[in-house]
Amino acid sequence: MISSASCGLADTDKFERYRSLSRSAPIELNDSSYEEITSKPRDYHVAVLLTAADARYGCILCREFQPEWELIARSWNKGPKPDGLQMLFGTLDFSDGKGTFQKVSSNTWPSSLEFSTDTIGIE
Repeated sequence: MISSASCGLADTDKFERYRSLSRSAPIELNDSSYEEITSKPRDYHVAVLLTAADARYGCILCREFQPEWELIARSWNKGPKPDGLQMLFGTLDFSDGKGTFQKVSSNTWPSSLEFSTDTIGIE
């Protein structure tokens, strides 16, 4: 797991730093790193899985879906990207992100959040 230690980085530096951490699996996030990776300005896309995989939460679907999520992230990281599209995949477990779960009012797991770049304009 990583902590937010580089506030103020340029978008490209932030993207490259997180990309280097996600070559073989989604980035393991906590409240702080979730805020950093999804904060604007951002010239890349982010997909975050909110999960409660620890056995104490009893989320069987979370544990069953985790390998599929990891496969999606690995496939994206290894495959060709259309028109230089930049995307990061992260996983935020309830154990490490209780504040974020409360903030986004998530009480159904697993669930995913997708964040588009903020440089493509308002739709």
